[in-house]
Amino acid sequence: KYNTDGRIPLFISLPTIEKPERDMVAERLRQVNFTENQIMELKLHREFILICDGYDEIQGTQNLYVTNQLNTPGGWQVQMLISCRTEYNGSDYADCFQPTERNNGGDTDLFQEARIMPFDKDQIQEYIHQYVSLRKPTWRSEDYLQAFKQIPNLQDLVKNPFLLKIALEVLPQLLKTNSKFS
Repeated sequence: KYNTDGRIPLFISLPTIEKPERDMVAERLRQVNFTENQIMELKLHREFILICDGYDEIQGTQNLYVTNQLNTPGGWQVQMLISCRTEYNGSDYADCFQPTERNNGGDTDLFQEARIMPFDKDQIQEYIHQYVSLRKPTWRSEDYLQAFKQIPNLQDLVKNPFLLKIALEVLPQLLKTNSKFS
């Protein structure tokens, strides 16, 4: 059942928004076929949880919270989560994400940062064992571990949880078609 009182989660892939610094919420809603009347009704009467993905891909330096006038009178009422690869952050990157006094009444504790830490060797092995037991691929855990040792620099890449998942999915087919590493 649809909850008419809670916050509405809205995923926004920032690279798909033409100008994310300008009314990204309405633009995303237009992308999924909301009418202007529906958008205005939502803006006036509902609250959102924005999940904004790919800040690093828009090569922005603007604070989307500020430029979209979030949590201001007449603006979208939101909580916002932004994903960004840390290697693209400058030294003052928090300024790009920190709500300002104008947006939150001076509460500077609204900015929280979380990082996805790279897997260590034991975590990689455990993930592989769980993947094999749940997915039942054609390869065994030992096959994956051997491939990681044979392919240069692959062990460094799979410390990233996302890249590890991709590697586990594509390695059997990739090595099947490329005898260089078999």
